[in-house]
This record gives sequence, structure tokens and C-alpha cells, in this order.
Amino acid sequence: MPHIVLAQITVTVSKHMKWRPWKGLFASKVIYDAFKQVGIEPTFPFKVDPPEKFSPDLKPGTDVSFEAKFWGEEAINASSMLLEGLLALDYVVPKTVNVKEVEEEFEVKGNEEPVALFFEVNHLPTYYRFHGAYVPYPSPQRMVFSIFKKIYEAFGVNAKDLAESISRKLEVVGGNFSKRVYKVSHGQEVPAFSGKVKYYGIMSEREALALLKALELSKYLGLGQGGGMGFGTVKDVKPLKPSWETPVKVLSH
Repeated sequence: MPHIVLAQITVTVSKHMKWRPWKGLFASKVIYDAFKQVGIEPTFPFKVDPPEKFSPDLKPGTDVSFEAKFWGEEAINASSMLLEGLLALDYVVPKTVNVKEVEEEFEVKGNEEPVALFFEVNHLPTYYRFHGAYVPYPSPQRMVFSIFKKIYEAFGVNAKDLAESISRKLEVVGGNFSKRVYKVSHGQEVPAFSGKVKYYGIMSEREALALLKALELSKYLGLGQGGGMGFGTVKDVKPLKPSWETPVKVLSH
């Protein structure tokens, strides 16, 4: 069985709707409603990406495209019923539905020699949680714990010790990001940050390679909370060369 399934979906709106919440919730609603049409309660982990092109005034004939990702046995089994559920919806009609397996593995490689790691993550709206509180700012610690938790869900690899070690060795050193609030329901808003964030750390080569691989997989699994509502999408991860002198060699990519 694959570890991750990717669904690329385009639906055509069939009923006029005024959409006021965060646009990621439209994609979320389509997926939730499709599963419920086939008798599936979607309590398993999955991630939707917010539609890139989206107008709150959804007129009949408007196409909306987004991606959904599923991991874990229950979610992957359910994804096979997605098209049937989409065909049963009364407010959108599926135009294209491309469901495919993602051939990815997670393996920890490398040695214990220290290296410098400098990279940039382009975050779409993302937030973390800390003992009930919202964390609507870049947090290396929350990011690391988040992605390695999802790695465990998808691949069954318990890397808790690795995550704890990496989280102590990484800092935010720059970037261009902003914070705002997003409406998710009547009277409820979620604060989140978005933009490009630069991270820098000194760690073993093994830890650096594991982190980069985990972040590569975050393009499917997302980061933080609210993935089922369209939050936590990673648009890009780009290794960088530091402009300063590092105490150890920079990891070669």
C-alpha cells in the first residue's frame, strides 16, 4: 500500500454561492461532503491545499481547482471512494479528478559530522498550537515536531528523539512573512502567518538530511494545524548558501 495518495481535483460550481470564509474551507467542504455522500466520516488525517484562483462570488460554471492529500491506511482506502462521492454532490460537478499514488519513502541517512544548514520555506497560511494557544508565527520547534509527527502517521517511522534533537538546533534568521486572521466559521477566526521564512542551524549531517527530506514531504503532508481546512501548505523548500562564515562546512545538496 502507498504511504501517500494525491488527488488533483477540478470541480465546476452548479449553484450560485457567496463564499465568505477562508477559501481553503471550500476545498475542505467539497472533500468532507463527498466522503459523507458515500457513508464515510472523514476523521482520518488528510490535507487540502487552498485553491489558487478563487472568487467569493461563486457563479454556476465557475471552475475551482485544488489538491487533496491522504495518508494512513484508513484515509488511503477512503480516497478510492472520492469520485463516487463527488458525483453525488448537488452544488459542484467534478470536471477532472486525478488520483495517484505518491512514491516516497522516509529513510534516515548520513553521518554524525556537524554541518551548517540554511534554507527557505515558502509557507502559505500556517499556524501551530501550543498547549491550546495559537502560534501564528514561524516556530522552528513547532515546525519540526509537526512534520515528524506526520511522518510517523504516514510512514510509521518513530523519529521523536530525532525531532527533539533537531528542534534545539534550528532558528529563524530572516525572511518576508506576515500575519493575519482568517474566518473559518460564524464568529470564529484563526490567526496564521504566510510568506518566505529563512531557517538556519548547526546539526549532524544525518539530522540535516532527515530534516530536508521531512520538509520535502511536507509539500504533501503540510505543517502545523488545520490541514483539513487548507492551512499549513508548503509551497516550496529551497536550500540556500549562507552569506556569512559558518563554524562548520555547509551541507552540500
